[in-house]
Amino acid sequence: MFMNLIEIIEIVKFEHAHPGQQRGPEMAMRAADRICEALCDTFELSNGKAVLGASVGVACSEGERVAGEDLVRRADAAMYQSKERGRCLPVLAPSD
Repeated sequence: MFMNLIEIIEIVKFEHAHPGQQRGPEMAMRAADRICEALCDTFELSNGKAVLGASVGVACSEGERVAGEDLVRRADAAMYQSKERGRCLPVLAPSD
């Protein structure tokens, strides 16, 4: 699992994207899907099973100037939608 998380971090680094590589909401959602894949699993422990999950909200500011607080607010709202929809289903926040 550790290697998967390192790969995900590399995907999220938009400033290092290769020319022609997909950017923006599509890339962010692809990274969110991979985060959920890596985290949402059942693990065998010595005393039973542990079930991990993640609720992921994604907000982007493609070409628009958006305050950081507004992006966090939108991502937070999307995260709560993700919680309502079920475990490990990332949600993209609509643009304001």
